[in-house]
Amino acid sequence: MTDSEKIEFLAGRVHALLGFATAVITSHPNPSILAQHLEKIGEINLARAESETVSDDYVEGVLDIKNRLKRAVETVLAQKIDPKR
Repeated sequence: MTDSEKIEFLAGRVHALLGFATAVITSHPNPSILAQHLEKIGEINLARAESETVSDDYVEGVLDIKNRLKRAVETVLAQKIDPKR
């Protein structure tokens, strides 16, 4: 497998996991509590990344996923407040 193929494979895996996470977020009975848990997990992941020797690209990837999940929860919360959204 070439480096390009490996990157595409990993991108596909990330995309699939984000889809799964979105499904969990959408169906979670209490998105507010879920948001708190996701924030804690995001902080833990960033703290781990800072304590290890990882690239800036890795940290940016962690932040990107953290922000995507946060936006998904915010969307669900907004829909619960205003179901017309």
